[in-house]
Amino acid sequence: MKQSNSIRIIIWIFIILFLLAGIFFILEYFNIWSVSSYYTKWFGTDKAPTAKVEDPLLLEKEELMKAKMSLDQRAKIIEARDINLKKMQKEYDQLILTLKTKKDQIAKQMESIEQSKQEEESRDKKIKYLSDKLSNMPPEQAVRIIEGLDTLLVIEIFKQMDKDAAEAGRQSIVNYLLSLIAAPSGENAGEMPGGRNNPKKAQEILKYISKFPDELIRKDDNKQ
Repeated sequence: MKQSNSIRIIIWIFIILFLLAGIFFILEYFNIWSVSSYYTKWFGTDKAPTAKVEDPLLLEKEELMKAKMSLDQRAKIIEARDINLKKMQKEYDQLILTLKTKKDQIAKQMESIEQSKQEEESRDKKIKYLSDKLSNMPPEQAVRIIEGLDTLLVIEIFKQMDKDAAEAGRQSIVNYLLSLIAAPSGENAGEMPGGRNNPKKAQEILKYISKFPDELIRKDDNKQ
């Protein structure tokens, strides 16, 4: 009899515990009453200590932050270098443009000098040709040609005639030609048919000759 009573008591205890567990589960499930909070409070299993547990990804996050900061710093350095390179490139382009402009200017100057040189050589050849031609023709005919030439060109021709005569060791005919040009009309009529003398031309030539200190023509030379 006693044994059966004990069994009944045990069964009722299990029934009561089962019912209590069911009630606690329902209360916890519907958030009516948190059994777990009281459990951790009563048995000392508070969650506060768990807050001290470090995040396993925290170290990785810190490394990523450091890497990002390093990349940002490098990006700033690269950007500064890029700006500096662009500035240098602009200065280099400006220098190239300046050098090209100067090169073009020098080329034009050289071209102008070469052209002037060619013109001078052509003029020298022309003066030499006229000097030889006038020196080897009758003076009266030479005078007619001289009267139709530019005064400055005549002076250059006379210089060349004096120079050629000096190199050949003979007397220049320049002063003789001047005397024929300066003779008044009718004078030297036997030498100058038609009396086509031009004293004004001779005076103009002598006037220009007097302005050249290194003039080879000498007024005190004897007439031919």
